[in-house]
Amino acid sequence: MATLRFRIYILAFCTSLLIRKSCFHCHSQHQKTHAALFIFGDSLYGAGNDNYINTTTEFQANFWPYGETFLNYSTGRYSNGRLIPDIIAEYANLPLIPPYLQPGFNDYTYGVNFASTAAGALAETHPGFVVLAKLLLKLKGQLNGFKYSNPNVYSKLYDITNNPSKHGFQEGKTACCGSGPYRAIDSCGGKRGVTEYELCDNVADYVFFDYGHPTERVSQKVSKSWCSHTPNVRRPYTNLKELFKV
Repeated sequence: MATLRFRIYILAFCTSLLIRKSCFHCHSQHQKTHAALFIFGDSLYGAGNDNYINTTTEFQANFWPYGETFLNYSTGRYSNGRLIPDIIAEYANLPLIPPYLQPGFNDYTYGVNFASTAAGALAETHPGFVVLAKLLLKLKGQLNGFKYSNPNVYSKLYDITNNPSKHGFQEGKTACCGSGPYRAIDSCGGKRGVTEYELCDNVADYVFFDYGHPTERVSQKVSKSWCSHTPNVRRPYTNLKELFKV
């Protein structure tokens, strides 16, 4: 698994790739646009690519209790439900963005999810330091009409984790699913070498579902903050809703 700091940095990178796509109806002279979401990252963003990779269950989450509150089955997401890109897609009026390796998938009209456990599909997403902000500013100067958003997810998750009651949670340090102190042993589901694990009664009270992945409720709060935050001159379209309207 990547470190929390690295995962969050990649998280910001993923949401920056909201590409405006032009569509033309065969009987209309009016140009229509929609966002296409291309997701790069690790297990914080993974929608199930690991289900189709020849790997072990140590790097998969397609078993109960993962996904217990999402479609009532495990999709491969490291959470009890939806992840941040799923919710961002909803804000952009997009369907769920499927994993790149999903059998039979070949329609990239609305984007695709490349994220997989421990690293993204591209080698460039793996280094611990990604100079994203400078790169985005450079692209803005080089590409006519280039629009982007680079919200700060680290500060939001840090605040929720260290001040859970402020955000309506009861537990910010102990995970809902796992074993050992703080349920920090990666045993959720009992298929990663340790078969015994504990599962909380009310996942809505917890910030983390397992040792390092937030619950859907946290993803909802982070996504909402991205879509309501006031933009500033240093980070154009920090408010994702404004970006979607461009």
